[in-house]
Amino acid sequence: MSDLTLFADEAEVQAYKTQFAAALLREPQNAFKAATIVFGTDTGRALYASTRWLMDPFVMAERDKQLKTNGARAFLPTKEDYAREVWAQATNERVPVEDRARLLSLYGDVMGFKETARKNDGGITITNNKVMLVTNHGSDADWEARAAAQQHALANADTVDVVTKTLQ
Repeated sequence: MSDLTLFADEAEVQAYKTQFAAALLREPQNAFKAATIVFGTDTGRALYASTRWLMDPFVMAERDKQLKTNGARAFLPTKEDYAREVWAQATNERVPVEDRARLLSLYGDVMGFKETARKNDGGITITNNKVMLVTNHGSDADWEARAAAQQHALANADTVDVVTKTLQ
């Protein structure tokens, strides 16, 4: 069977082979799934492409060309793709409940719903533990006197240095 029995002309064949090469980079373990990405519900063409084009010289050259042009990372799933797959498994009733609970936890991690300890560039660990640290400013009367002096200095300041010295 020739490619031209299923397709209109050689240009259409080349265009589909190019798309199939890109799909193979996304689905390297499943040629039929890669073909269904290209052909959708036309399973006849998808089956033909997945069996006949897998080792086709044009497809192999196009796959290498796309790898060089876009890099391997371009064909890996995105964070959203990964989250979508985790969500699909987490909501699948055929998956055991314990596994679904773990998948939901993983989904929360992937999507950033959970607050976890993280390190900033300065090597300081920041933990989100819902606790606010409050500095003791002494008695209310002492604080009120310092605040009034500060406000007076700010209102009457001619330069920034006066304000800075007052705040210290």
